[in-house]
Amino acid sequence: MQENQKAESFKLVLNLSSGKKIFFLPHFIPATDAFIASEWTEKLSADRVHFDLLKEATQFVVKVFGNRFTVEEFLEGVHAWFLTSTIYSICLAIVGSIAEAVAIINAIDSKANSAKKRDRETERTVQSNRNDVRDI
Repeated sequence: MQENQKAESFKLVLNLSSGKKIFFLPHFIPATDAFIASEWTEKLSADRVHFDLLKEATQFVVKVFGNRFTVEEFLEGVHAWFLTSTIYSICLAIVGSIAEAVAIINAIDSKANSAKKRDRETERTVQSNRNDVRDI
């Protein structure tokens, strides 16, 4: 049973200045939070989400995670491009759509990791080009 619970847990990774921090959704989430999360999934599905709504949704996420991180830490720890998708996937997990939520988070992680890899490769190329110029 422990194995299944772990497989169905939703993991949030924040990339903070102090390093990566991992947080799991609590094992118990009140049904009232599920109703709120359901409303957020609808609001966050829009093509454009107003900044004030994102701030409000972020406060909800921090509350659901038991205030184990601050709004500022959440915003600093999530890549800007994936803020809406991250909050959306957390809300999906809260309403019980774990598989869909995990698929979104895994896609975000994959995109973020490939962007980091591209950045490292670009840095190596730039450094290599600098070395080539010095050799001339």
